[in-house]
Amino acid sequence: MKWRMVIILLCILCFAATCAQKQEPAASAPTVPTETQQPAPGAVTTQENVTTQPTASSETAQPDGKALVDKRCTVCHNTDRMDKAKHDKAGWEQTVDKMIKHGAEMSAAERATVVNYLASR
Repeated sequence: MKWRMVIILLCILCFAATCAQKQEPAASAPTVPTETQQPAPGAVTTQENVTTQPTASSETAQPDGKALVDKRCTVCHNTDRMDKAKHDKAGWEQTVDKMIKHGAEMSAAERATVVNYLASR
């Protein structure tokens, strides 16, 4: 009986360690304009002074969102779980924020892309 409990405990610990593994940081970080660096024409500057290029449509953002979901979210979840969840944008914001508190790693820009992608499906 004791060995059975030890084996179950080890399985749980292995599962938790797999979910808690850290991801490599994204290769390209958002650029922050300096006094000599001007934002590109048509670029949108957010309150954090991070410059991003506007997207043409949600269709161009979706592959990026899907790729981010596949990279960041499927570390601990399969896509079936996300497909079954029916949230609006506010619901996905709460869910993604909760996952970040549980250890999901993504930048603010990646978070926005993931939320927009999940809410648009």
